[in-house]
Amino acid sequence: MSFLTNAAQKTNRNRSIRNLCGMLLIGAISVSAAAPIRVGVFKGTGWRWTSSTHVAAKAIDSMLANPVMANLGPNLITPPDEFVARIFGVVDTPGANTQPSLEQKTAFLSALDSLDVIVLPSNSNFGVIFDQPQQREKLERFFKTRGVVSLAWSIDRTQSWGAWDSMHGTRFAGWMCICVATIRRDSMAKQDSVWRLLNRGLPDTARFRDEWLRYGSATTLRASPGLKVTMRLDSASGSFTSASDHPYNWYREFPEGGRFFYTGSGYRAQLFTGAAVLDSSGDTTTPATNFFRRQLYNAILWAAGADSNGVVSVRPAGRAGAGNPLKIWVSGSRIHVQVAEENAAVELRFLDGRLLARKKASSAGSVEIEKPSGSGALIVRVRGRNGTQSALVAP
Repeated sequence: MSFLTNAAQKTNRNRSIRNLCGMLLIGAISVSAAAPIRVGVFKGTGWRWTSSTHVAAKAIDSMLANPVMANLGPNLITPPDEFVARIFGVVDTPGANTQPSLEQKTAFLSALDSLDVIVLPSNSNFGVIFDQPQQREKLERFFKTRGVVSLAWSIDRTQSWGAWDSMHGTRFAGWMCICVATIRRDSMAKQDSVWRLLNRGLPDTARFRDEWLRYGSATTLRASPGLKVTMRLDSASGSFTSASDHPYNWYREFPEGGRFFYTGSGYRAQLFTGAAVLDSSGDTTTPATNFFRRQLYNAILWAAGADSNGVVSVRPAGRAGAGNPLKIWVSGSRIHVQVAEENAAVELRFLDGRLLARKKASSAGSVEIEKPSGSGALIVRVRGRNGTQSALVAP
């Protein structure tokens, strides 16, 4: 199990504040109280071990500890507070038993209520690991209400688990090859703000070496309620035969607040490390791994509750523990802040924390603060009996 150090958290928080400047505020935005995004990475399979399983957990932990320095590409969104990553499952011993022990499984299940998102790096036959009704019931509650990022072989399973198939929207149908191939942006959902966030900072195409997978009917997948595709595999780009419509990355939101993202990429360990991809002549990204890692970062951020409307809002109001959302809107040079309690203090601060203005709410309702001309991006902070909430106002 791995936790970020306090020093790493503080450094990441400061970097996060500096990198919020590029976002736009549009209309009224609901923002939950700033808090760490809590990420759980689970290691272990019910069948076949992949080279990426051990490497992935450590690489994700490192990437989230300092995303600004992780070479993730342009237009990076960082949360108002840090990520806190925890690693669950088997120990880092390649070739060791891939099945987690009862104690390791229990530790993971017991921690679910304290996590915002779980990442499953090629956990093949996940249903074999968690095959008891009470285990699956707890996981299914998480699927419906929190965030799940599923990679590559995690879609593969041999035991019957309807909720697992339903969440993914399709079934694994076989391996094609380990070879160089191209994935391309799928534009059918390009007007969706989530689609834009998940593709933020990514090129339209990327070509790299991985193990490429085949799934069930693309028509059935695309018809799944709420499911939208972000990337598709170019069926003519590798040494394999596949359908002309081959979705490869997709996402969906559930009525209870859950968010799910799947990518077929992530089999090879080199995709997580930031090093050049081995034996991958023809890669169009340098290195190709940075495409995959940025895609993974965007997915974790979104699945944990982030949106691209100008403020990163962790844990939307529909999720447990979100608290009362903070609502802010801008009219001309005035910033309007909706407060829920009397005597709450509304502060306007520069990004470095210096206080620009402060007002106390005489009652619950809207508080207005004048935004000085030329002040640049600012932070709005509301301090009350129930804690502190923060949001960013762009220039």
